Amino acid sequence: MEFPKRLKALRKEKKITQVKLASKLHYGYTTIANYESGRNQPNIRDLTKLANTLNVSIDYLVGNSDIKYIEEREWHTKLHTKLKENNISHNVSDYILMKMIYFTVKEMQAHQKYGMDIDDFLYNVLSECQKDFNHSVFLLLQNEQYFDVVKNVISEECTTKM
Repeated sequence: MEFPKRLKALRKEKKITQVKLASKLHYGYTTIANYESGRNQPNIRDLTKLANTLNVSIDYLVGNSDIKYIEEREWHTKLHTKLKENNISHNVSDYILMKMIYFTVKEMQAHQKYGMDIDDFLYNVLSECQKDFNHSVFLLLQNEQYFDVVKNVISEECTTKM
């Protein structure tokens, strides 16, 4: 997604009008509309102000990354470093699992379910992730076309290995 679309989506997510966002940033009232339409591009100083106001990374705002929030990127970096320090390699599926755990932790914190010790909290996070994963797989398998493709690939794999 390119900058104008990301800016508009973030602004709407925060339930802020173009005029209100422009006012917060001390811009003219049409500045945000011009950014969202692609008529104008912000300079680096203005990108920084926009990203900070919307609480996202500049990379996310301009479309260079899908890591939306600054703290999420910091969490992934810290986790990656700790895994590396312990000689633990991870792949794309691990990254997806880490992302699921991260968002579940954030959601549970937002709902103030952290009134328990860390072991119980982590158990609840993993339990929620398992429920979400099971639900997602169930929904995917309800799609007949998806199911047929998966079934055919598994069948081909099994018959070529025999």
